Amino acid sequence: REELVPELSNELVLLITLVVSVLLFLSNFSLSGKVGEVINQVTFGLFGVLAYLIPFFLFFGIAFYLANREDNKRYIIKLIASIGLFTVIAAVIQLVFGDTTNVELLQYYKNCAETKSGGGLLGGFLCWILIPLFSKVGSYVVLIALAVLCIMILTGKALFALLAEISGKEMEKQKELHKIRAEEREVYREEQRLQREEQLIQ
Repeated sequence: REELVPELSNELVLLITLVVSVLLFLSNFSLSGKVGEVINQVTFGLFGVLAYLIPFFLFFGIAFYLANREDNKRYIIKLIASIGLFTVIAAVIQLVFGDTTNVELLQYYKNCAETKSGGGLLGGFLCWILIPLFSKVGSYVVLIALAVLCIMILTGKALFALLAEISGKEMEKQKELHKIRAEEREVYREEQRLQREEQLIQ
């Protein structure tokens, strides 16, 4: 019975998370009543267009935590990196699609809540800090560097090692594809040869 308690507790937490995630998802499309309208305003105000991803981020984040709660320190580091990457993406969306010219911080929240676009207060906060310091172009450079750092933490691999692994896999894939095509050509030539021999015999 004692062994079953943690399992039941995990399932209960996961069930509650699933219900909350579904309600968040429905609120994104104004399908959960007056409460959903309030949630809709808050999520789009905070996260902009990324509000559509919040239900999935919440559910899979909690599920990942429950599955890896024994390795708590590692989970926390990856969670922080995930949130960091999410914030960077929100900032990039705000830079590309939103207004960043002389915008007050809270105005990001109001604009994104009304238009259901941009990067919300989360992305706007980064833009609000970076643009005065580095200009818009420089902000892209800083955000790309932060995104790379977060990806390195999440994958546990250095950038060049990750690129080398990806390119290595692609080369192996191309070699295998080339080998298969060479075998297919050999089979085709053999079939043609046999057909010619049969025609000569007839």
